[in-house]
Amino acid sequence: MNARFRLLAALCLFLSFIACTSRDESELTSLYIMDLETGKPTLLLSDPNQSYWGPAWSPDGTQIVFSVFENEKGELYLIHPDGSGLIQLTSNGKSNYLPAWSRDGQSISFISQDGNTNTAEIFTIHVDGTGEKQLTDNDAWEYGSSWSLDGGQMIFGSERDGTWKIYSMNTDGSNQVALPTSVHGNAPVWSPDGTKIAFTSNRDGDDDIWIMNSNGSSQQNLTLNDYWDDNPQWSPDGKKIVFVSDRDGAHDIFVMNSDGSAATNLTGDFNLDTSLPSWSPDGSKLVFHAANPQK
Repeated sequence: MNARFRLLAALCLFLSFIACTSRDESELTSLYIMDLETGKPTLLLSDPNQSYWGPAWSPDGTQIVFSVFENEKGELYLIHPDGSGLIQLTSNGKSNYLPAWSRDGQSISFISQDGNTNTAEIFTIHVDGTGEKQLTDNDAWEYGSSWSLDGGQMIFGSERDGTWKIYSMNTDGSNQVALPTSVHGNAPVWSPDGTKIAFTSNRDGDDDIWIMNSNGSSQQNLTLNDYWDDNPQWSPDGKKIVFVSDRDGAHDIFVMNSDGSAATNLTGDFNLDTSLPSWSPDGSKLVFHAANPQK
């Protein structure tokens, strides 16, 4: 399936059902933390009236940023991994999602969508809630963002010319240029050492996880199969990549070596429809959102 429909139609469907005044709790999403040593997920946040979505662990490990969706709007919040210290970060009345931390932990980029418009732009905000700034401004969708090691650049996916490509820009929004990659590509993320980029592409017929050098060269498909693989995230040591796949029949979180070998399903035993995992900075845990299990 075309990645735009996988990523964005799914989000539109998500926004539509959270707007319902009468809804089953199984339609909502909660936050979980999985200890990779025990392999067991622990509930972090759940609410019968809200959905918690797209968490990202801070570089120092002390906070998790995520979206809280209710009535078609989604604001960003921060929380400590033990569930304490919940604070609201954004308050712009839009749908804000897919947050990503700067490497120094002082700023967060995110996608922001105003109502039902057919566009979604990249914003940044300081971790104290000040300095919110719009970086992109066009009639297209953006999806995913990742900060460079020195904090001066960002990569992101955009459909601004009618096909998904990976772009780079300065973190003030200037100098937006497409990387020399074959279409399609989005949801890019730099490796911890900044030398490689993992991303999603459907150029081989379905969504797969790809990697390439940071300049766009040496592109390689790591998950060449007939299934949907999406939203890669590097482990802190750069040796593994975690991603979401439906290869076992549901949306589960998988981890594989950075060369694509030894893919393992981490959540298949827990009856959770999972998405958007993020590593703790020590590599021992994952945080992710999942649909509340059927009762």
